[in-house]
Amino acid sequence: MPGIRAYVSHALPARTTSTWATQFADELQRQGIDVAVEWSIRDEVSLATAERHFRQSDVVVALVDHESTESANLYFELGAAMAGDKAFIAIIPSDLDPNRLPAPLRRDGFLVQRSPAETAAAVASRPLERQTA
Repeated sequence: MPGIRAYVSHALPARTTSTWATQFADELQRQGIDVAVEWSIRDEVSLATAERHFRQSDVVVALVDHESTESANLYFELGAAMAGDKAFIAIIPSDLDPNRLPAPLRRDGFLVQRSPAETAAAVASRPLERQTA
């Protein structure tokens, strides 16, 4: 997927960045994907930068956990991606029921989280198609 730009969103209650998420972003870059990460937002300037990265991305990758399946941010990002005709991939833990995801993602809009390298390779090998409801 060389030349592809990915916006990686990460929702954690304390807005902290997990080691897995950081390694995953690094692995995406090793796959030749230009990565902008949402967890770098600190102020209005970085918010504007994040918005620009989101708009310029080809794919939005959301790291979803049990708590974020009903997050307004997840639904907002999915809606914005769909409006912008971007691919959207949710990365979910193996014990998360995909039926808890927003409807457009339930069939094939997600990948089950494995190691950072394996998950990044799976993202890189996916065709970039917009999710539809």
